[in-house]
Amino acid sequence: MEAILLLAAFLAFMFLGMPVAYAMGLATLVTALWIDIPLEAVMQQISNGMAQFALLTIPFFVLGGASSTWRRSSSASSAAASRW
Repeated sequence: MEAILLLAAFLAFMFLGMPVAYAMGLATLVTALWIDIPLEAVMQQISNGMAQFALLTIPFFVLGGASSTWRRSSSASSAAASRW
């Protein structure tokens, strides 16, 4: 039942035109409130998940992809990668 509620809330938020990240977060909050999980526990789990070092790779990967569109840094980074 909880999985159906989570999916339905997510699809409803997406249908309303909400960005995916916000729809996922709000669907999780709606489902947590429905099954009587305290908001403090939800927020603590979110903050514990964001403290992981592996999540830092995501913005750096995006930054590296964005910087490859610049001509000067693209040639420098490809030259550095070919030497390595």
